[in-house]
Amino acid sequence: MFGSQWRDQTGYRGGFGDRPGAHRDYYHTCYALSGLAAMSYVYDDSGNLVKHDIGQEQSVALLNSIHNVRPVAVLDIYDFFTTH
Repeated sequence: MFGSQWRDQTGYRGGFGDRPGAHRDYYHTCYALSGLAAMSYVYDDSGNLVKHDIGQEQSVALLNSIHNVRPVAVLDIYDFFTTH
């Protein structure tokens, strides 16, 4: 995995750090979830985007791998910069 899940004396609290024992931080948590999102959607032989079963009960949203945001947000980004 990208890092280790952070925990305290009461158990796991969520988030990831850059190495075992490190405190969780937003950067590494985002990095891990982005990697999971990138593995969750693949293109088939016909070029169609399909959800890939990675064995997780919960899923993550499809992300634009360049901007690391949902595809609809990319349209908003392009719209903003083409009109200003």
